[in-house]
Order: sequence, then structure tokens, then C-alpha cells
Amino acid sequence: MLLVDLMLPRLGGIDVIRELRQIDQDVPILVLSAKDQEADKVLALSLGADDYMTKPFGLAELLARVRAALRRGRRQRQNHGEQKSARLEIDQGARRVLVEGTEVETTAKEFDLMRLFMQNPGQVLTREQIMERIWRGEHYTLRTIDNFVARLRSKIEKNPDAPLHIETVRGIGYRFNP
Repeated sequence: MLLVDLMLPRLGGIDVIRELRQIDQDVPILVLSAKDQEADKVLALSLGADDYMTKPFGLAELLARVRAALRRGRRQRQNHGEQKSARLEIDQGARRVLVEGTEVETTAKEFDLMRLFMQNPGQVLTREQIMERIWRGEHYTLRTIDNFVARLRSKIEKNPDAPLHIETVRGIGYRFNP
């Protein structure tokens, strides 16, 4: 967990949140700040902070919020440790993808892409969202995503030319059907 003050001496708290979220989407971030304007709170929360406390605050409330954030993080890790659909399974700890019980070899990015799809079943993910979450600021074209999806389909679909699991949503992105 990270406790961040918005008014840090060198690198501002907003920049810390922005940079951390490019590296790690899951670590809980609690902002502690004397800034009590709604705009400051909205900005910090929209950039990825999980909670915001205005100074002065009581120690008991701070500890309660820290414990709550850590509980949420534990539940998310437990829920994302193994994910299954009818034919597919991901073991996040071992970074393995299984199709009908048989492990298929994936690259690190293919695994991350499969995990993203399985964490968002039925939701349309735009190419931009996928680029942001998987490639996190690395400079690739959006066609890179199409190539990775094609390779992933060849590994998990019975017929990659008529995919059942990773559906193309024309002009937008992809939807995962468990």
C-alpha cells in the first residue's frame, strides 16, 4: 500500500500516482493531503488513487481506511489467482494458461492479454484500453494488439478463423466470451 501526500517536495503526489499506475494497477493508494478542494480529490481519484483523506484526520480513521484497502486488495488477489471459463483457465501465480486442462505456451504479453480478457468477461475493451493496460506507455501501434490477439486465438480457439472466445467488435476492439 502507498500513502501519498499531494504536496511532496520534489515530485508532486499527483505525478507519483500517475507514474505508479503506469507500473502497477493493483497497489492500493491512499492520498493524505491538506488540499480539500473537490477538484484535487477528483483528480487524484481519477488518476488511480483508491481513497483520499483531508488533513487533519484521526489516527483511528487512517488505520481503519488502511485496513479496509488492504482487505480489498487481498480479496482481489484471491479472486484473480485462478480464473476459469468452460474451456479456459488461468493460473495467475504460475502464469499458466490452460485450454481444456492442457497448458498452452504463451509469451508474457499474451498471458497478460488473456488475463485482461478473463478479468473483463462480456465487456468490450477498446484497442486503446488494451494498449494502456498491457503495454503501459510503450510505443507500439494499435495493430500490434490485433497481431497479439491473432496469436492468442491460434492458441486457445478451436477454430481461430471463427473465434468463439475472443470476438472482434468492428471498429472498436474485442470482447471476451467465456
